[in-house]
Amino acid sequence: MVDSASMSAGRAQFARTEIWLLKVILDRCTLENKFMFAAEATCTAASKCHYTFATSKDPANYTKGSHTFQFCNRGADMRGFTAPTFPYLIPPSKVVATEINPKKFTTSRGSMDFELVSDTAHKLSNPDKQFDPGREADAADTGLFLWNFIKRNPAYRGRIVELYYGFQGGSLAQSSYELKFRGIMDDMSYTPNGVKIKALDLLWSCVLADMPRKIATDITVETALTTASTTILLDYNDSTNFTASGHFETPDYDSGASTINQRRHVKIDNEIISYKTITDGAGAALTLCERGTMGTTAAPHVAGSEIKQVAYYAEHDLTNTFNDIEGLPADHLFMDMLCNLGGVNPIYIETHTTGIATQIDGNQGATDTTITVSDIADLPGEGIVQINSLEFIRYTGISGATLTGCKRGCYGTTPAVLTDNDTIFPTTFTHWLGNHMQAFLYKTRFESAKKIKERINSLRQDTMIHMWVNESGNVEGLLTVPPAFLAIAPSEYTIVDFAEKGKRKLDRNEKMRITRVHLHFNPQDPDPGKNANAYKDGDQRIYIDGTNESSDSFNEVREQKIYCEWIYRFNEANIWAARNFMVNREVRHILEWRFEIKDEARKTGELAKISVPEIVDVDGAQDQRTFMIIKKHLQKMGKAVYKAMDTGFADKRYCLISTAVSNYDATSKDKNIYGWISDGDETVGAAGDPGYNIF
Repeated sequence: MVDSASMSAGRAQFARTEIWLLKVILDRCTLENKFMFAAEATCTAASKCHYTFATSKDPANYTKGSHTFQFCNRGADMRGFTAPTFPYLIPPSKVVATEINPKKFTTSRGSMDFELVSDTAHKLSNPDKQFDPGREADAADTGLFLWNFIKRNPAYRGRIVELYYGFQGGSLAQSSYELKFRGIMDDMSYTPNGVKIKALDLLWSCVLADMPRKIATDITVETALTTASTTILLDYNDSTNFTASGHFETPDYDSGASTINQRRHVKIDNEIISYKTITDGAGAALTLCERGTMGTTAAPHVAGSEIKQVAYYAEHDLTNTFNDIEGLPADHLFMDMLCNLGGVNPIYIETHTTGIATQIDGNQGATDTTITVSDIADLPGEGIVQINSLEFIRYTGISGATLTGCKRGCYGTTPAVLTDNDTIFPTTFTHWLGNHMQAFLYKTRFESAKKIKERINSLRQDTMIHMWVNESGNVEGLLTVPPAFLAIAPSEYTIVDFAEKGKRKLDRNEKMRITRVHLHFNPQDPDPGKNANAYKDGDQRIYIDGTNESSDSFNEVREQKIYCEWIYRFNEANIWAARNFMVNREVRHILEWRFEIKDEARKTGELAKISVPEIVDVDGAQDQRTFMIIKKHLQKMGKAVYKAMDTGFADKRYCLISTAVSNYDATSKDKNIYGWISDGDETVGAAGDPGYNIF
């Protein structure tokens, strides 16, 4: 006989139904209106409002905060929700996939439409703000809640929306729901019975902005400049309300002596000028300027001279030419373009938490430039860390257990007092680039405006970094060619064990196989693009896999031509070619399969050792390969589609190059685990012989 507990559990399982929860986070004044709460008169409004700036009756004292509106699908059990939730959401027909594009160095972006339908009249657009009982104003508000909602919240663009997914019949706690999408609102429009919301994922903001910024042609130099002028007054139709910070790029921070993006640059005639601060309003100006930077010469400029925003990414230098100075770490470059220029909120940048045990050791101030931590084993020699999921700190060195050269409150965050045992995690960009591409530097310069996404994608190509919005709704980075010696080994499983019959597809992906790479690097001019003449003569390399091009093998040439706008040194160029060859000289299978979402929690970017019947070795035995999950797509009825790509890791991983590289330590490195550049015979000799450990 089945006991009652088992029967109840069985009923709950059969009763599992989907619940969708949509959160819309909009602006709201934090002050209480006395006409709505008679006991609290914290603002001076003379009549009621709806707590938005558009409806404020006291805009001078408007204090911006936020309010989260919650909507779920009709029929959902809302007992586990801790805030007012309205059953107006039409369940989405699909959810945007979390996806890595393996074939191109481009960032996948997605959007979602949400429809809210209601036939109920509500008095206020903020449902938890109610009138005092008995007040006549109660009867004054009528109309459909959603129409009031859109009317009273016109400043919705760029605000956050989040979509969660869960099941009724299990835990009803809202915390148990899984985030499926986080994005920014782009449009909100009327429908016959409600509203439709269009949201773009976080990376879309990089599609909308230019780098460097386009400066209006009627913004000019207001007064003549001498060679010693350190303030540039701006002329913009004599407007006293002109916001220079809305037109020019704002430096990240200006504390300490750091040379990393403490300044931005403009060009007047042929002179490059750096500036450190911006003054808005009457007397708008670029201030604390340094003249004749990047090897140019300070010169006088007449009033009315055109001023142009330019982007120079390199160490700050007042004497040497751009081609003679060093570059910057790539993790900083990504954060600057994403957060400072692209508008991505830094709290949505993913950090690397797996295996990280580092914590703050002792209380430390908000202005401290050295920070003591409990353990530095998990941190690279320099990089970017996040404290308590709030403040980003860039450090330039480590001494003992202390991070040194710390720059506080970076990328739009605020310096905070640190307490003992506060959490500290590196960004995923710092984790991968800092640990596996140490001391790599990049530089470039742009004078023509292009979308930030194009600038990011060119850096992604040159650093071999994947970037996508992950399942947590955060922007994540991952090496295209991850190390083969990951501390956490990929789990092993066989696709046939759980894939639905007939729902598995395997593509040999023959098109990605290459036999040579033609690399252009070290550009000598701004905006080099794909113009070979813009790169230094001689700084191009052709790396050839002679074995696969021979008549005994494929007997063909498959060339990949790459223009590296950010690479300027031989070291980065050689390693780029080696890693690219290591995974692309052979076929890289792409596998797709479908199953129930409840049976698998694997995430995009994770590695897995997979066996499928179709992939065998030369003896016909099933060949287990290491795959990376490159796509996860939730569909209706709890089904999910996964796509994975063969990493290219095999028993032997080598790359033939035209120039030998030394320093391979044959005594401490296992050639069957570590990739290497070989000396031409597909082997690595003794220490000091040609060969190089590329991880």
